[in-house]
Amino acid sequence: AAAINLANEFVDVYDDDLTRAQIYYELGNLYTIMEENDNAISAYEKVFDNSPDFDLQIIATIKYAKALRTGGRTKDALEVFEDIRSEDKYLASFNEIDFEIGKTLVELGEYNSALDQFRVVDSTYKNTPFASASKFEIGELYRTKFSNYDSAGYYFSKASASNPPKEYLDKSKSYNQLFIKYSKL
Repeated sequence: AAAINLANEFVDVYDDDLTRAQIYYELGNLYTIMEENDNAISAYEKVFDNSPDFDLQIIATIKYAKALRTGGRTKDALEVFEDIRSEDKYLASFNEIDFEIGKTLVELGEYNSALDQFRVVDSTYKNTPFASASKFEIGELYRTKFSNYDSAGYYFSKASASNPPKEYLDKSKSYNQLFIKYSKL
């Protein structure tokens, strides 16, 4: 809370747009950590009002859309992700954007579309953290939405063997072990 107060004070007196944009971005991250989603959304929106550089614009836009999704504004989040996906200037981030589109489709209950989206990420962006996370998400869809445990086990196995991001590592290994036991029944 002290860091947020200090950053808010600092942003009011600093007159360089790029620095203000960076401060608002960090405020958005802090609010996200503190689970103050409305404040995070507001902070990320202020990034765009303060002439961010290109790299900051990309990461702030992705975080903004994720905050929208977390805040229950899932259709708005999907619209932001699809808008930036349609712009070639975001090419270097298409792997993350495509993955986040898949997660957003899950939130909207569009499970078949999400499955297709995760498969695209898995096949298009091989050997990336987003491909590994997509394998896990595919397994999770098979486990929770399609009740296809053999396929779920297969994808959890692939996810755990493909060096997933840290937020997926423990879950991937745990589910993989669980489904190995299931397959022996």
